[in-house]
Amino acid sequence: MLLFPRLDRVHVDSLLEEFALKETAPNHPRGIDARHFGATGGSRISDSELADLRREILAIASEHGFPGASNSAQRSRFDTQLTAFFADHLSLNAGEALRDDVWAYITTVLVPDVVVWRFKGITRRRFQGGVRNALQRLWLRAKALDRGKESDDRWRFVNALTEDAFVQIVERPSIYSDSRLAQALADGWTKTAQRVGKSAMEPVMRRAVVNLRLRGEVQMLFALDDAALVNLVNRMFFKAASF
Repeated sequence: MLLFPRLDRVHVDSLLEEFALKETAPNHPRGIDARHFGATGGSRISDSELADLRREILAIASEHGFPGASNSAQRSRFDTQLTAFFADHLSLNAGEALRDDVWAYITTVLVPDVVVWRFKGITRRRFQGGVRNALQRLWLRAKALDRGKESDDRWRFVNALTEDAFVQIVERPSIYSDSRLAQALADGWTKTAQRVGKSAMEPVMRRAVVNLRLRGEVQMLFALDDAALVNLVNRMFFKAASF
């Protein structure tokens, strides 16, 4: 397993203050002296491998307008393509990618200029590790919604869902940690959206998720077989759309 550099919140905040003073983010890796690695568990990723990762992310961003102005459709396509990229990146398919401070390093040190471009400014939560991190949220989408390389439509859910729908799934560990549940929700969302329209789905999704989480308090959802889980989720969406 490759060990990635980590960046704690204090150093994230310090670098963001530096970015804010300059009113931009640097276009090259910074803060190397602030990084640290785990003491055990594997070998450290090399600087050349980190540089390769930066180049690959930059190449994807460049396809969608980086470093110039971009519209919401371009940024959405960037998210979708980078989600698929993270799913197949071998170095990010290990335990290191579960760490918030690894993603804090990647966004704040390795590709801060991409983050500033994607979110049109310096927003703290997009650099700090966690479900709101600019890139970590995409990796979580890949983990939760990847239908597998053998699928004829591997990224069906990633292509179909709106940002609000992603938030309802990826920002809730009890959902994104169970890919069966996450994909059942995504499938229920797409079916319901076809019936009532995407524009009506934000409150519907929120009600369905609330009801499902309440159900999870009294029933072990992970113990349901695939058919029973899909049936339950579909009932939750039907109820939510009929509110």
